[in-house]
Amino acid sequence: MKYIITSILLFVIYFSVNKYGVSANSFDDSSNVSDAFNIYPVNLVDFKLTLVKYIHHVCEKNEERLTQMKSDVSECISAHDLAKDKCEVKVLRLAPFNIENKEDLDEYGQDYKQCTLPYKNLVG
Repeated sequence: MKYIITSILLFVIYFSVNKYGVSANSFDDSSNVSDAFNIYPVNLVDFKLTLVKYIHHVCEKNEERLTQMKSDVSECISAHDLAKDKCEVKVLRLAPFNIENKEDLDEYGQDYKQCTLPYKNLVG
């Protein structure tokens, strides 16, 4: 009985770290939203949630560039939040429920970033 409980606990910890700790939340060295995923296919709901975190990361990463454009991180995030719903419909309305490969994720991510952010030269 003790081994069963320990096995279940280890499985839950492994799943939690892999799903939430490593994959969808770490963008430090990422240049594309697809870098946040290790396992394919990617569920569209998970991808949408990750897109929001990724765009916030892009805004924070480009603070200096935003300052040069007489803007700031909070304005960048606000611009995203205002355009989010419209752009989800525009960009992801025909996306499959499970996105099968990295190239499709990158394409959807780039289209979404261009739609939601009014700044053209932000590096992601």
